[in-house]
Order: sequence, then structure tokens, then C-alpha cells
Amino acid sequence: MTSKLVIDVKSPAAGKIFRVFADVDEIVEVGKIIAVIQVGDEKLDPDQIARLPERHRGSKERSAAPAAAPAVAAKAVLRPEVPGIEPVSREGSGDILASPVARKMAEEAGIDLRKVAGTGPRGRITKEDILEFLARPQLEKEPAKEIPAAEEPSSFSVTKIAGVRRIIAERLRQSVALKPHICFEAKVRVDDLFTLRNAMSKRYDRKISLNSMIMFFYVHMLGKFPLLNAHVVDDEIRQFRKVNLGMAVARKEGLIVPVIHDAGGKNILELDEIARDLSERARAGTLSLAEISNGTITVSNLGMYGVRNFNAIINPPEVAILAVGGVDEQLRLDGDGKVVPARYVSLNLCVDHCAIDGDMAASAVMTVKELMENPAIAIFER
Repeated sequence: MTSKLVIDVKSPAAGKIFRVFADVDEIVEVGKIIAVIQVGDEKLDPDQIARLPERHRGSKERSAAPAAAPAVAAKAVLRPEVPGIEPVSREGSGDILASPVARKMAEEAGIDLRKVAGTGPRGRITKEDILEFLARPQLEKEPAKEIPAAEEPSSFSVTKIAGVRRIIAERLRQSVALKPHICFEAKVRVDDLFTLRNAMSKRYDRKISLNSMIMFFYVHMLGKFPLLNAHVVDDEIRQFRKVNLGMAVARKEGLIVPVIHDAGGKNILELDEIARDLSERARAGTLSLAEISNGTITVSNLGMYGVRNFNAIINPPEVAILAVGGVDEQLRLDGDGKVVPARYVSLNLCVDHCAIDGDMAASAVMTVKELMENPAIAIFER
């Protein structure tokens, strides 16, 4: 399981499961033994099998060190093995690896490092881990209080946040904690866009998706505002020459973002064909790792659910995401003062304020609005 995809791993042999060493939803280190397969009538020694994980680093079944270990040995264990990482030793907490900045932040905030999950090398606690911990609701930081038997709740069910849902939650918490979101809305009249869409659908004998057309103009806008096609990594803004456009797709298992690579080099028909294929295979769970990797900017459309307006959370480490609402039919005054029907779509561009200023984001979303209301401009400018 990656941060975006669940991949089936084929069994290395045909047989039956003799023993399992990992629980469901347990986070297991790469390379650790998770199970033993018995092939045919092969004779296996249960005691010998039980000791297998002891030879693999990171196993929770490894035997604990003797309590009366010599002081010299204890000091050897506490020596930092990675530059810039200092072990933090607290009574009852074991050895905790943390960067000096993370240690200082934890001390100032009164955070017990035993409660913080480290994402750095060998489980090191980083500055980002402390920020993510601080962004959590206060209830997550306080130990759960026991409820008297007479007051045990019976009016709700409990579902553990695990698997893909857990990964999604962690990434979105990280995005909200580390990226100051600022969002700009534009209300776009799309009557001319529908006229173009109907003409293209008739010309090419296929129904062109409105979302594919919006993605085309969104990508076209990046030619004028290339800084939005970037990642923020540590203290760097990495601006990309090619646009790898992510498109959020909802599934029962959770949100996934397939990527249209080099979207800037494709026309509306090509975007529509690729987007349709990726969406179908995303819901079927047959995407490859390459097809959900290396996105540089994202679009999320919830119009098909009847949603008119919403703000989306930026997909880290990207700096921008466009939220697209559904088509809304309204009345407006034309140039002669007559009341005529019109169709509108709401666009909300959310950016990482660390990398993008408000005036740039506002100009960018208004550029998309201008292109969608005058679609011939983008076509002639290509």
C-alpha cells in the first residue's frame, strides 16, 4: 500500500499459509517476514518458524533486550547513528529519535514525544511531525478516559480509521497543517462552452466531458502562471516544465488521484479520452503506480453529485488545486436588457499561500474564467 494505491503482491510460492506474523492494518516494514507458506507436504518446525522474525530488523516479535544490560551497552544503543538525529531518552519511553528542532518544539509545546509518530529515517520525529501533531484535534492528544459501565454509549458504532482511509487522513492533516490555504471563487457563464461542446460531440460522434474541457483551459492558464505548477519541498519551490495534471476520482475505498502526464501537450479530445480511461480503471482498481505518481497540480470536480460550490484541500506537495462545482441554471440580463436563461459553473482555486500570493491566484482563476467564457481564445492561442 502506497500513499495513493493498494497493489496486489503475488505469492512467491503455491501452498497454504502455515503462520502469519502481521495483523490486519498493521504497518509493516519493507522486507519483514509477514507469513510462512507451506509447500505441499513439506515438514516445518513450528518453534523454528516462530523465531524467524527475530532475524529481521523492525519486527515487533523480536526478543526484548535483557533488563540488566551493562551501562556501557546502554550508552552504545543511545549513540545517534544518523547525522542530525539525536536520541531522546525518557523514563518509560525507550529511545526516541528526533531532530534537534523537533525536540525543541516539543519541549516548548509540552508534547510527550512518545505520542508522536515519526516519519523520518528509522522513525525519526521531524519538525513536520510536530506540526502535524499540533494540528490534530485536542481530543486526539488526550488519553481516553474510562467510561463507567453504567454510562457506556450504545447509540453509536465505532469504525477504526485504517488502511487507505488512514493514509488519506494523514496526508490531508499534513496538508492543512503545513499549507496555509487561501481560496478564490469565480462564477463562470458556460453557455458558449456548451455550444462548443455540442458541436465537438456531434463532429467527433462522441460525448465530450465538460470536465475535460475545463481541464484543458485550466492547463492553458498555467502558461501564464507557471508558478502554480510546482511543489513545495522543505524550503524549496520546485517549478515544473511539464504539467502532470491530477484528477481526483472518488471510490468506495477512498479518494484516488490518477495523473494525466504532459497534459499541456494534449488537446481536448486527447484529454477527454485519457481522463475517461483513467477514471474507469481508478474505480476498478487497475491503475499502475506510474499512473498515480508525479502529479504537479490537481483538479477536483464534484458537479456530478449536485454540489454547486466547495473548497478542496491541496494534494501535498503541490501548491494548487481547482474545485469545480455543478452546472447551475439562472436568469440574467442580456445586452438589450432582456431576461434570458444562462448556465453557470463555480470555480474555486485554492493555493498554498507559502508559495503563491493572493493577487497571482486571483488573476489565475479569473484567467480560467475568461478562457471558459470565450473558449475560442484558448484554441487560437495554442
